[in-house]
Amino acid sequence: MGSIIISRVRMAAQIIIGLYTGARETELRLFRLASLVPPPDAGGVWILRGPVIKHRPADAALDRDVWVASPIMRDAITILRRTAAWVNSTYVWQRATNRPDKPVAYLYPHNILNTYLQIIDPRQSWRNGVDTGGPPKQLYPHMMKNSLAYELRKVDCGIPAITVQLQHKSYLDRRINPTTIGYGQLDRNAVSKAAMDANLAYARDMYDPNARRVGGGAIEFNERLRAKFFGYVEQGYTEDEVIRHFVADGMPPLADVGLGYCLGRRKIMRHDKEVDPPCVGSLRCNPLDCTNGIVPISKKPIWVKLAKENRDRAEDPELFYLKETSTEMANLADSVVSFLDQG
Repeated sequence: MGSIIISRVRMAAQIIIGLYTGARETELRLFRLASLVPPPDAGGVWILRGPVIKHRPADAALDRDVWVASPIMRDAITILRRTAAWVNSTYVWQRATNRPDKPVAYLYPHNILNTYLQIIDPRQSWRNGVDTGGPPKQLYPHMMKNSLAYELRKVDCGIPAITVQLQHKSYLDRRINPTTIGYGQLDRNAVSKAAMDANLAYARDMYDPNARRVGGGAIEFNERLRAKFFGYVEQGYTEDEVIRHFVADGMPPLADVGLGYCLGRRKIMRHDKEVDPPCVGSLRCNPLDCTNGIVPISKKPIWVKLAKENRDRAEDPELFYLKETSTEMANLADSVVSFLDQG
């Protein structure tokens, strides 16, 4: 009897993770119990780290994507952690077993989902087919995306937040992916307004000629922006109208590299010579040392965090060998924050 109860409780907890992430089956199978990450500071957000497989190369990191972990998701992970020894697995989606001394055969998430539905459904609709007498119905975790979007909208969750939870965009990018519109019977007018608001906020951050920016490419970017921007103003447009024009006409593509934005030019100028960017196509980006780099005010929290992390690292006696470089990086981050705070 005890094993049956544990099995059902584990299946319920697993399904909660599927319901509140809307992740695909291939993604759910890679969630580990250690994927739940607490906030770095008070007032922060718990997250569930995992992989988004679609449109990603095979060698992409498996923990680069994040879902907001609501309290019920955290409770579900807690249950799965406390019963992990019973199933001998560190993965979220694993079949229950009373053989903790041996590995168990893998059961796919949709198998667990449909088995649980059959167990809890007194009418046996999921076993026999609803009003048809046909074969058993099959639900797959990815089908939960529609329900997740619908329920989040019912509690007035913003469209940008829904877009993030559905993994239609990076949490670093505030613009809305129109793919979200197709989920959860979202009101198209509400989505359109939210998309416009998000894009306007992004445009004001990046294309307001009076906004402060730092980075290797900031001076050149600001000069070109002001020339174009005030060209419109001289024609009689207001500054807000120019910003809205940028949004409607399509904004110049800028790659979000976390610490800032990248213009993406294949070659940059350094000491009057054309050279390759220092990142050489990798993710090792230093926007302060590259004429492709632009750091707007919206990136200030990341630099604040970078300064704190390096300051803590520099003060850690066990990391004495990193003291000099960490202090240098902390001072650099502090200078960026100070510059963005001015004006």
